[in-house]
Amino acid sequence: MRKYLLAIGSAVFFFWACSSPNLIKDPLDDFSLEESVSLSPLEISDSLFRVEDMFLFQNILIVLDLDLNHLYKVIDISNDKLVKRFGKRGEGPDEFNTLTYLNYSTGGGNWIGINESRKNNFKEYHLDSILFSSEDPKPHSVVSGFNSSNLGIAKIDVDQFIGFGLFDQLYSQQSKNGLVTNFGRFPFQEQFEATSPHTLVMAYQPRFYKNPNKPLLLATSVFSFNMDLIRMNKNGKAEVYKSLHFWPTEFEDESSGGSSSAAIKKENRFGNLSTSVSKEHIYVLYQDKPWEFEYPQKSNRVLVYDWEGNAIKILNLEKDVMLIAAHEDDSYLIGYVDDGKANLYKFDLK
Repeated sequence: MRKYLLAIGSAVFFFWACSSPNLIKDPLDDFSLEESVSLSPLEISDSLFRVEDMFLFQNILIVLDLDLNHLYKVIDISNDKLVKRFGKRGEGPDEFNTLTYLNYSTGGGNWIGINESRKNNFKEYHLDSILFSSEDPKPHSVVSGFNSSNLGIAKIDVDQFIGFGLFDQLYSQQSKNGLVTNFGRFPFQEQFEATSPHTLVMAYQPRFYKNPNKPLLLATSVFSFNMDLIRMNKNGKAEVYKSLHFWPTEFEDESSGGSSSAAIKKENRFGNLSTSVSKEHIYVLYQDKPWEFEYPQKSNRVLVYDWEGNAIKILNLEKDVMLIAAHEDDSYLIGYVDDGKANLYKFDLK
């Protein structure tokens, strides 16, 4: 039996003893421009329980809110109102378990992809079907039967998916017909030559973010500040076209026998607390302090990159937040923080 240490929503709990921190490169050195951004509180915050994840599609915010019988709440940001709930909990074909990941899918910003890692499937919904269906919407398409070694999947192009899991390399390219190829190196892999790639994937655990309009994918490490930008080349193969690697995850290898596991040390620096993408930019909620078992992790500093990996500017938000979601046209950010109650804020960028 394999032992996994998984990131579930925004809550991640690992414990281990101290050792020296391993900061390799300071990403702040790449920035020369900073801006301050004021906030507007959203009244719809009162309808939320505890947000674990959120994603902005046009002006519709979908939040993973572990409340009642549905996983998701759908919020109209323009009118500051709750539109509906969807995503009935359960193990049925059109129901959801709690370990899900929202993303853009192919076809433009109105297409939503949901990866259920425990069921190893990828469901696509059109935004209108979620907004205007009287009952829980049925998916437009479902791709299932991915390799059981997958821990997470995103759709990068028509019939092309990028996954990570218990493979010999960091990423895998897959179609609905099976594995196409494995590719990519772990950040600072040369420091871990004696460590199994299965353990390294536990220590890095990429999270995928698709560009709203283009066949481009951002992969970010959950536990340290490392990013890979992925595209499809002319031969139909996925490739990493830009890497921004700043420091390795501080972890202890607890693998034994057939078990793969990595315990995150308390001096580890997460760096990337939350990430969101637009058509032109990548937004990273950045925090470089040692973890020290502090939860929740919060910050008011957002690093902005373009899709070539160039540092653009730093946004200093008026308030610390735990999660961010960016409008696809860069017009505003939504921030979430729990200070004893759920709070959503709108940060206008234009």
